[in-house]
Order: sequence, then structure tokens, then C-alpha cells
Amino acid sequence: KLDFDLSVASVAFLFRAFIETGVIQNKNISELIRFLTKYVRTKRSESISYESLRIKYYSVETGTKNAVKKALESLLHYINKN
Repeated sequence: KLDFDLSVASVAFLFRAFIETGVIQNKNISELIRFLTKYVRTKRSESISYESLRIKYYSVETGTKNAVKKALESLLHYINKN
């Protein structure tokens, strides 16, 4: 499994952003969510339920957006540095 140092909500929003910006080309959201529940682990959840991830995918809170923004800023800093 892929281990993410993010919450389930942050993983859901990150992948939603990938889909909506065209980084990930798959359009079948249910298939993507099933894939993520099978192959992703978060800092607090060894396993993620389909329903939990689906709800978090469609219902995004401000704190989640800020957490993902911070993670992406960290990635950009790394890219600019190297």
C-alpha cells in the first residue's frame, strides 16, 4: 500500500484536484475511490472504507483544502530547490 502522511479527507481532495485538473485522466470516480481504498493507507487509517472516502471526496472542508495546499507548497518548494 501507499502510505500518505495526510488525512483521508486530504487524500480524497488531492485526488479530486488531480481529476478535475486533468492530471489523472480517469473519469470514473467510483473506480478511482475503489482503487484508493485498496491501495492507500493514511497516517491514521490502515484501511479506508469506500463510503468514507466517497463522502470526503464530494464534501470538502476549508481545513482540508489548507492541508492539501500546504502539502503542495512543500512539493513546489522541493521542485524549485532541486
